[in-house]
Amino acid sequence: MRANKATTLLILAVFLAGALLALAWARKVPAPTQTQASGPTALEVQQKLHRTVRDWVQSKRWQRPDGWIYTIDLAQVMLYAALTGDRPTYETIRDFAIERLVVKEASDPYTRGFVLWRYRADGPAEASGTTEALRLAEALWRGAARFEQVDDRSVATVILHGYANHADREHPLWLIRNYFNLQTRSFATNSFLVDYDPDLLQLVGRTLNDHLLNEVALRSYELVRLAQSSSGLTHELIQPEVLTALPDLKSQAFSPDDVIHLGNAAGTARRCAEMTPQIAQVTLQFALDRMPDLNVYYYGRDGRPFGDKPAGADTYAAMVSLACRLGQREKAQVFLTPMLAQTVEFIKNPQEPRFYTASVVLLALEEARQMDSQEPFALDAKPQSQ
Repeated sequence: MRANKATTLLILAVFLAGALLALAWARKVPAPTQTQASGPTALEVQQKLHRTVRDWVQSKRWQRPDGWIYTIDLAQVMLYAALTGDRPTYETIRDFAIERLVVKEASDPYTRGFVLWRYRADGPAEASGTTEALRLAEALWRGAARFEQVDDRSVATVILHGYANHADREHPLWLIRNYFNLQTRSFATNSFLVDYDPDLLQLVGRTLNDHLLNEVALRSYELVRLAQSSSGLTHELIQPEVLTALPDLKSQAFSPDDVIHLGNAAGTARRCAEMTPQIAQVTLQFALDRMPDLNVYYYGRDGRPFGDKPAGADTYAAMVSLACRLGQREKAQVFLTPMLAQTVEFIKNPQEPRFYTASVVLLALEEARQMDSQEPFALDAKPQSQ
């Protein structure tokens, strides 16, 4: 009798385990390109936003309200166009960028390849931008491969060498100086962590067997490692002069008032994930632990939120891109859902900086799409709801 009872209990346990497994499988997190019941698919949102941005580009309405054209805006749209095969958008921006945004003075070989951080036709060239140089170089590098443009690859290499010329080798801590003032002929003395992309430099350096770019990549990885805060997020700023007054500090990396922008930290982590995946993983987990209500800013020392400003589409896009870079599809979905909701509203009423926000969202959507499908992006194809 006891044996029969034990057998019955065993059968029930096996049945229950099977039922729970089936339920768990049925509740599996959907792929990033699948739809939620209450809204459009990620692909539908991507196609709609792509068309909107393409119209902005073709109409040449590129200025922000202050009258300046910001290189970061155009470079990131250009990169997205390269990844999705949108040749008209890519070439429109490329031609303008090479003509107006890249320094190529034959009489000044030192600044050759520097990239302006912003431009307006009625004003002098102000300063170079290092983040801007990285994004434009990546756009040209990807575009050269996508559209078989050998010249674009050469320009990308020149820009990365110009970026490398921003290195400060006089201080014990090697760094990339934030900008070069083209009017005063002087470098900034600080550096921001968003000014680094060692994964890109290593890719190009390895492909071309370029020793300079390989060196800059390795030094960049080392510097990012030093910039982690106690909470795991990377700090915002490196200021070597701090050691003049405080020589006993262990690190020259810090954030003003110890406040870190989550989107910046995620972007930095994503661009060094190949050699320092632990930084990327820690940053991703930091955000996952605070979902569903992410803030824009957090304290570096303990990870508490600073203020109550909620994360926008650009911050969620940075998290989607980071999860995709790590190949973590289901974690990307956690951030993709709120990003889509905010993007739908953005498309209805684009807010400045509209090019920047649109570009980071589009790049995140494309990275999520590529994780689920090797099919080329078809802008004018009618998407099928899942």
